[in-house]
Amino acid sequence: MFPHNLLNTFIFIMFLKFYENSSALIVSPNFENSNGILTSLPTLNNGELTIYQSCPRGNNVSSGRPILLLIYDIFGLHPHAFHYADRVANLTGYCVLVPDFFRLKPFPTKGYPPRNPNLVTKFIQRNGSFEHVVKPDIISVVDHYDADKWGAFGFCWGGKMVPLLLGDATLGQHFLASVSIHPAPVKFADVAKMSKPQKLMLLPSKDEANLVPLCTYLNRRLGRDTCETKRYTDMPHGFGGALGNWKNPRIMKNVNDSIKNLYEKDLVGVKDESVVTIDEALFKVDDCNGRRIICCASLRK
Repeated sequence: MFPHNLLNTFIFIMFLKFYENSSALIVSPNFENSNGILTSLPTLNNGELTIYQSCPRGNNVSSGRPILLLIYDIFGLHPHAFHYADRVANLTGYCVLVPDFFRLKPFPTKGYPPRNPNLVTKFIQRNGSFEHVVKPDIISVVDHYDADKWGAFGFCWGGKMVPLLLGDATLGQHFLASVSIHPAPVKFADVAKMSKPQKLMLLPSKDEANLVPLCTYLNRRLGRDTCETKRYTDMPHGFGGALGNWKNPRIMKNVNDSIKNLYEKDLVGVKDESVVTIDEALFKVDDCNGRRIICCASLRK
């Protein structure tokens, strides 16, 4: 594990480097305003993997409880990923892990979208392959943390990865359910290997394709409660991820609603009734260090 104070300073400098002058940077990049820690572990093929680890008070990853996995969008360890993980951990009572698959080399938010859309495609092919990057990294995470139950959720590119995770012959046995928030295009082939009793929730924005046929296919094949979908008809793609303007109350309301849907989906099969209420976990925002940001530490009981 990295020395905490040293790593805080390092990650703050890196955030400034990657996100400086970016209009997408709506919340403070100050790592101290997040609840979690950064740790690392060796992987099968890809070297050291940094992980943001957010746990609710009184819980830790060694307590034998279920763990949730957040797969971020192509913009990597953005503060929104940290604070989304904090809120989910606070609400569910489970630890949330955010692996840095891109090794601090995400796609830049500055100038997005690029004039040449092939740049995004090439970035994903090079850095975001499920078989060569995501799968071996998650195998290493699952082996290291050894939780009895896992759930997964993701944004955009990450939202496409989570159904692949459910259908994978090696990893699918560990994951009961997943939630895809404004996912990159999810195809029938991406969900074809899912099996009972796995569950999938799809939360597209107004910009994604119609995902009802995909849910209908899964429900006919695996049972009527296998897949659910809810469209945020007034939200742009990316509203819950790095590009979301979390200063906008309407967008923030829908971010909170996506977390509520994620909680009610019950990713690991058992809800912890001892945690704070949904209203306490989601709808109070404090002014931390003079900045209007999400600060879940103030929401703990």
